[in-house]
Amino acid sequence: MENEHRHDTPEPTLRPHMVHTAGERHAGAAMQHQPMPKPRRLVLRYVVIVILVLFFAGILGYVAGGGSLVPKQEQKFYAVFLTNGQVFFGTITQEDRENLVLDNVFYLQLVNQPATGDTVQPQSQTKLVKKGEEPYGPKNSIRINRQQVSVIEELRSDSQVLQEIQGLLKT
Repeated sequence: MENEHRHDTPEPTLRPHMVHTAGERHAGAAMQHQPMPKPRRLVLRYVVIVILVLFFAGILGYVAGGGSLVPKQEQKFYAVFLTNGQVFFGTITQEDRENLVLDNVFYLQLVNQPATGDTVQPQSQTKLVKKGEEPYGPKNSIRINRQQVSVIEELRSDSQVLQEIQGLLKT
């Protein structure tokens, strides 16, 4: 009898586009799976294609943008006044409790002008100097011990010092 009962229930046929679990095949329940309608498959394909295009466009933008997905912002320049009276201008690239790192560093240097016929004493002028142009050839960044910093101020965009720095950076 058992054999007769098995022959009465037809075994479900598998089609290549249908996937059945082992439980579905052997339970004797012939589940009808309909293939996805063509319009839905087309929409799904287009969605996948758009996602892939956006993904690769993002990677291309990342690489072309120098490794940053965020648009490059103007660098903020700061004046860093030290306890010994020196002042450095630059962009702060790192800071922690102990140190402050400045890049694109400039500083003021006193330049003595020789005395002319009208003046008896030589005149002093300040000159903005780019760090790294000294004869000993240092890099254009410095690490400053925070204990030596008395004040840090952000330079305004209309600052004369910042305008001169931007002019020197272009050359």
